[in-house]
Amino acid sequence: MGQINEKNIANAVYLLAKEQKSQNVVDDLRFLVKSVKEVSEFRYFLFSSVKISEKENLIKKSFPKVGDVAVKSFLTVIRYNLLKKVNKIINIVESLQLEESSSKKAVVESVVKMNKSQITKLKDVLSKRLDKSVEIENVINSKVKGGLKIKISDLLIDVSVAGKIKQLKNNLQ
Repeated sequence: MGQINEKNIANAVYLLAKEQKSQNVVDDLRFLVKSVKEVSEFRYFLFSSVKISEKENLIKKSFPKVGDVAVKSFLTVIRYNLLKKVNKIINIVESLQLEESSSKKAVVESVVKMNKSQITKLKDVLSKRLDKSVEIENVINSKVKGGLKIKISDLLIDVSVAGKIKQLKNNLQ
């Protein structure tokens, strides 16, 4: 039997969602994670010794719009004590879905929220450079000074002032 880790769980979630045509699994999982963070009683219940079937029933009754794939996947994450890695699991599933749909996801870090015009322009530039459609997620990061950090899969594009200074230092050495 293979090792239980975030990559294997993410692959299983992706394949199951694909097989069952569950298109909202990523959004559903994010919703469940948010609920666990915001409601301490829910978190306590999920980590109690209550049977998994009872936990599943409560989640389904409490969140009827959340799909079965997301519920079962979320309970698997809890069963294997991977809740700390659930965001990584969700991101892997999302990347696999985007990869299949021939589009990419760019996580863009900026000190302030980008407006629609900026997002559209950046989306157009990245789409042309990558020759794929690009989905943009803007993340606010107060540590980014004067510019953007763009992460697409394994590629990091640092066009912040701090990134330019670091690049200049490296070039001078």
